[in-house]
Parts: sequence; C-alpha cells; structure tokens
Amino acid sequence: MQYQNGPRGGTLQTGFKCPAPVDLEGANKKFEQVVKAKKSDGYLQVNHGGSAPVVIAPALQEESIDLLLLGDTTTSLNDIIEDDSYLMQEKKDGERRPIYIDNGHLKAFNKKGMTVPGCGFLNSLLEIGMDVEFDAEIIGDTLHIFDLLKVEDTDLRNTPVLDRYNKLETLFKSLQLDKANFRLVRTAIGKGAKRALLQLLINEGAEGVVFKQLNARYTTGRSKKDYLKVKFVSEASFIVTKVNNKRSVGVSLLDENGKEVPAGNVTIPVNREIPQEGQVIEIQYLYAFPASGIIFQPVFKSIRTDVERNECVTSQLKFKAE
Repeated sequence: MQYQNGPRGGTLQTGFKCPAPVDLEGANKKFEQVVKAKKSDGYLQVNHGGSAPVVIAPALQEESIDLLLLGDTTTSLNDIIEDDSYLMQEKKDGERRPIYIDNGHLKAFNKKGMTVPGCGFLNSLLEIGMDVEFDAEIIGDTLHIFDLLKVEDTDLRNTPVLDRYNKLETLFKSLQLDKANFRLVRTAIGKGAKRALLQLLINEGAEGVVFKQLNARYTTGRSKKDYLKVKFVSEASFIVTKVNNKRSVGVSLLDENGKEVPAGNVTIPVNREIPQEGQVIEIQYLYAFPASGIIFQPVFKSIRTDVERNECVTSQLKFKAE
C-alpha cells in the first residue's frame, strides 16, 4: 500500500504503509486507520475527484490562546504528598485539548494554543446548552477534563484551584455526558487520598501525577511552584533522523549549539505508522546514559504534530545516576 506525503507545493516523499502486499479489504482498513489518525492530529479531509480521492491537509490556524504549562517539581514526592496545600490529579498520557463553547460554537485547541478541528464526538458537548471552557487532554475518542475556566459569563481563571475543581465536579455530574467519551481526571485531596491514588496509579502503570496549589489561579506560561508534574517514567520528544529496516527509526536531539546528536533507536509497533525523517516523535524511556546520551529501554508513544523541532533538546533527558 503506497502513499505520498510532503509540504504543500513541495516535493512528495513516497513510502509504504504495509510491509507486505495485502488484499483490497486490508488496504481499505489500513486507509481508514491512517485517515482517522491524521484527523485526530488536527488534519482536515479534502475530497477530490480523479486518481487522488482523499487529501489530508493540515488545518489552518484560525485563532490562538495562551495556556498554563506544568513545571517540574524539585520537591520530593513524599514531601509534596504530605503537603495539604496541594491536591493531586492523574497525569494523562494524551494530547492537550482545551475546549471552548461560545454561543453554540465549539473550538478545540492543541498544546500550542492553536485551533484544531474537533473530533466528531466533541460536538455532543454543544447539547449542554451553555457557554463553557474546559481544559482537558484527549486520548482516542475520550476527553479527560481536569479544569474549568469559564461558565456562561463567569470567568474562573482568577478563582482558586480548589473552587474551580468543586465547580467542575458539580457541573460534570449535572451534564450526564457519555462516560465513554467524557471523563473527569481522577483527583485526590488530603494526604490519605493522595497516597491511595498514587499507589493505584503506580499499579496501573500510569504516566504520572500533577500537583496543584489549592489557592492557585490559572495563569498562562510555565508554572514554577503552583502547578507541578511528576512522571513515573521519563518521556521526551525526539527528531527522527533515520528510518531503519525492520520497523525502527533512529532519533536525535539538539544540543546547546543546535547541533543534532544521536540518541539511539526505537522500534515502531506493527500496528502503528512508521514515522518519516524529520518528524517529531514522543518516546518513553527509563533513563539516558550520561556519556553517550543514548536512551535506555525506549518505547515509541506517538508522532507529535504539536511539538516543534527546536523543542527536541538534550536538556529534556533524565540521565542515569552515577
């Protein structure tokens, strides 16, 4: 199954989605998977006649917003668990997807704060019949909501975290949304509840947790103390610099001088699209070796369309303790 991709007006690169020949049914199934994956990444489907029935074109930015970004904690996990001034939420392993509903219109945004097409199921939020702004992450066909920023004419960004969460919980219960598509991120308040949720998430193999100061307001930019993340495993964004044989790719990062330095190889699962050179991908890993910068036990997570090449820097890495 052959495909071509590339920038608009530029030279197209040719590749194959299936390593071996498949029948028509298999090709159609793979085709639908690719279209669905691209649309979930913020691409639009454009139908044409002739020999090119479908073109997946990147959505054009119509509007942008400023987002709050999590900081990395320098406090020990035990100390912050014991600190009753923080609540704790599960850190979802998805893509940032704030949702704004205004006057019957839905707008979805990505990590960069740029508008992206809303997946079909998101449009059911229009049935709630009110103006509302959520902050959330999307995984497949499920929106995981973790914050409430506005209800009708009341902007809640200057409202403390605890009050915002209580309002979110009350509103969510009243909306009776489809639980398959919409869920509240699991949240714990108090030492005992935080320890219980932490152990549950570790047992489930979750990505990590987020701590929020109970009295913190929603401010844009990178937080240094009010909104902190702790990952159970390390994860970083890498540049694909080589497509190897047998479903693996070589990856690199940019050093302090902007020079590409190799970071190793990662295997791509058989049910996932093989990334192309130049694309940015997310990789989970245990640690990186200090001498070489090569990552240990890498696991491919996803192709990232919301992360720029210049963000793939060596300073992301967590190194093995000496």
